[in-house]
Amino acid sequence: MNVLLLAPPWGEIYGRFRSVTRSLNLNPPLNLAYLAAALKDAGHNPFICDLEFEPRRIDVLKKLIHDHQPDLVGLTVTTPMMPIIVRLAAAIKSLGVPVVIGGPHVSLVRGEALEQCPQADFGVLGEAEENFARIISALGRGESLEGLSGALLREVPDNGATLPLAPDLDALPEPYYPGIDFRNYPWSVKGKGQVPTRTIMTSRGCPFQCVFCGIENLTGRGVRFRTEAMVVDEMERAVRESPVRHFVFVDDLLTLRRKRIMALCEELAKRDLPITWEGDTRADSVDEELLSAMSRAGCTRVNFGIESGDQEILDGLRKKLKLPKVVEAFRMAKKFGLDTRGTAMIGNPGDTRETIDATIRFMGGLKNLDQPYLSIAQPYPGTELRRIALSGESNLRVVDGQLDRMRRYGGAVMYVGDISPEELVKLQRRALLRMYLRPRRIWYNLMRSSLRSGVSMAIAFAAGVLLPAPNYQKDESVIDFA
Repeated sequence: MNVLLLAPPWGEIYGRFRSVTRSLNLNPPLNLAYLAAALKDAGHNPFICDLEFEPRRIDVLKKLIHDHQPDLVGLTVTTPMMPIIVRLAAAIKSLGVPVVIGGPHVSLVRGEALEQCPQADFGVLGEAEENFARIISALGRGESLEGLSGALLREVPDNGATLPLAPDLDALPEPYYPGIDFRNYPWSVKGKGQVPTRTIMTSRGCPFQCVFCGIENLTGRGVRFRTEAMVVDEMERAVRESPVRHFVFVDDLLTLRRKRIMALCEELAKRDLPITWEGDTRADSVDEELLSAMSRAGCTRVNFGIESGDQEILDGLRKKLKLPKVVEAFRMAKKFGLDTRGTAMIGNPGDTRETIDATIRFMGGLKNLDQPYLSIAQPYPGTELRRIALSGESNLRVVDGQLDRMRRYGGAVMYVGDISPEELVKLQRRALLRMYLRPRRIWYNLMRSSLRSGVSMAIAFAAGVLLPAPNYQKDESVIDFA
């Protein structure tokens, strides 16, 4: 079967922050690449299109359908993207092509996702690499999907069964990117300018149970790992077969097992690939020896989750992290020449104007933090935060049910005490200005990769925090799904 896998046009959900988000976090769709690989191995003909790069016009969508003649179109869904997915699915169905939806939102809300998207013919649950290929093969044979693992059907009540997982990550086929041009995904890399980039995975899962994260409801409480040599094999083939020279590890906690990351670094150093890389981890999961090894093996940037600059709020998030550890982790990373990112949130359970200000001051005052990210906490499905917010605990109150407002930048749906969603958005904008308008941080981010890249990102940042939010719906050339 011909299967068209679409990455939806996600930029619009960031409103005024679209430009800066695209400058900093534009990634090729790894999730769809894994599905495409499984489909190819099963004898099907997959094709991936990232609609973030396509004009949102009905004639463009018609041409896409005409060129690839899909028997089915697959759409991946995150919670704030669902309203866009609904409109996109309607446009595809109007062209006479069946639609299947999958992704984290579908796996977390299950049957509710089909109610939210009535144009979808069915859904796929869990880690779908193997099951999706089986489902497509069954469709191709004209068989019923009822009883197939991972198939979410309207006519079959959701019984809350355990989500399908891939038990052996080494057994997954290597990601396949038909239709993807990696030159569309440049990342700003220290000392190198804009570099074609792709994402890569070495593990799935996280053992921690932070209230704002629903990962255990998607991947279970355990953590599964790939063999280090197989990860580097994938990187080596990517370098040989594509222009990619920078990799972003998408593990929830890259350095969870220190020994395996040391082994990964040894393997990378041994092969001496012309690459750089980066990833996310915890401040209490690194040490000087590990960061030194990472730097020597090509790591250029590390991101630490901070979450709050107030220890009491941080404890309430069940992060199990102490703020002095955060300060020390940034110091060590900078000692070995690494760029540093740090992420925190406002609007957490128990937050007040005083604790929010403490977070802003903490982030702004971290002299070894190059790029502070400050988002707005959102009660996503599958999280303890959602239960807290819906029950009115910890001074939280959900007042907006629009899914597309549940975005971390420029959107909010909760009152936090007497702080309204609108005020949270204003506090976020002001905080970003306070944190970035410091001479050392301005100069470093302008010059870290290249002046051209730095100026481009500075313009995008200024547009995000100073200009009014664009209204893409006013553009009559844009198809209704955008």
